[in-house]
Amino acid sequence: MYIPKYRQAQLTAYYTKHPEDGIAAFDTAYSDIKRAFIYYMEHYNNGRPIIIASHSQGTNHAERLLSDFFDGKPLQKQLVAAYLVGMPINKTRYANITPCESPTETGCFCSWTTFKRNHYPKTYYCRGYADAACVNPISWKLDDTAIPRMQNSGGLFYDYKRIAKNCSDAQSNKGILWIRHPHFSGSFLVYMKNYHVGDINLFYYDVRKNAVQRVNEYLKDKR
Repeated sequence: MYIPKYRQAQLTAYYTKHPEDGIAAFDTAYSDIKRAFIYYMEHYNNGRPIIIASHSQGTNHAERLLSDFFDGKPLQKQLVAAYLVGMPINKTRYANITPCESPTETGCFCSWTTFKRNHYPKTYYCRGYADAACVNPISWKLDDTAIPRMQNSGGLFYDYKRIAKNCSDAQSNKGILWIRHPHFSGSFLVYMKNYHVGDINLFYYDVRKNAVQRVNEYLKDKR
């Protein structure tokens, strides 16, 4: 894993009354990531397949990275998949990279934002959720089939030690991911409608297993 250190934009950059300052903050953050990626390609990649994985602000930058380096460019051939999690990514964001529609598709992107079932965020329309690609992180499909939590491979707690097996169901719905109340030790204390903090943790072992599936498929196609 190669993880860039960068000057992350402060949270208020998303909500500032001075948009030009917010844009400048994100440009600074992205410039660090861009330089780190170029350095990685020059010193470490050696032609190997690539998975891009991100969450929250990282997804804003990874979205831009895909556009600058992969979409319709020679490097796209090395892309196994991109996991762009926690921010709405328009279904037609890229000219040549489409949302993943199966667990073994390669060269595509997966994205979802997690909310309590029957809840729509106040920013549903202005943030672009309605037109976002929402790939179910259990079935890895774009349809709206509800997948029960017993098919969830397991979530991971913030301490990276405890595993929550079968912790959450998942259903894609109009650009967002709906879940029922998750099941893990102490979950009765959790009351929230926006599960942004758990976008990846709730499906951690599904993501890990899927990354292996896509890599295996990519390598099989290259043999």
